[in-house]
Amino acid sequence: MTEAELFDTLRGVCVDSAWSILARNGLQDTFVQGLQCLFPDRKMVGRAITMKYLPHRADLVESLKIRERGLGNNVGPRNATPGDVLVIDACGITNGGAFGDILVAGLQANGGEGIVIHGAMRDLAAIRDMDTPVYYTDTHAAGSRGIMCVDYNVPVECGGVTVVPGDVIFGDCEGVLVIPAHLAEEVATEAAALEHKENFVRSKIESGAVKVENAYPMSADLQAEYEEFKAAGN
Repeated sequence: MTEAELFDTLRGVCVDSAWSILARNGLQDTFVQGLQCLFPDRKMVGRAITMKYLPHRADLVESLKIRERGLGNNVGPRNATPGDVLVIDACGITNGGAFGDILVAGLQANGGEGIVIHGAMRDLAAIRDMDTPVYYTDTHAAGSRGIMCVDYNVPVECGGVTVVPGDVIFGDCEGVLVIPAHLAEEVATEAAALEHKENFVRSKIESGAVKVENAYPMSADLQAEYEEFKAAGN
């Protein structure tokens, strides 16, 4: 499966189905908690690039070579490539918007697929007119305050989840799921199969053909009917 096929397959399923497959693989804690979703009707799929912030300390700016390494707020957008999702560890600090419309426009212009920030956004009125999915902890009218970008494309923490550059980031109206790259194809394929089966079961309940107690879990008769339905190419 190519990366494009993988991303298209994930766009056809829901985050909760993908989570179920990750849970089967022992990964139950990769759903990013505490995020708001700016565009609930859009799905977001891409590979993670990251920015790491820390609370500001003037004495560390020089020793960490922040300026020399180009670690300004635009380091993520300016280095983004098509298919990237920018994941920002802003320490959950929300007394100023770490990212706004100009930086979102920069990410979008370079082909970025979305932004996930453990921190605050600003300029949402302008961002609502853009095409980039945004997930955020909170909003604030002020610009970035009290934090400094200390690294780029390193493992970060986002809403209680460790995110590694190259992870597949999958978002829908429920929130954001972090999928390790080596499991992404299995998750996409199995989640699609799970939803195919569940859609069949739901249609049977909705039509009145099956009672819920015989559908969840599936009775042997319903399972056999589903196998016939699937074998027929439905």
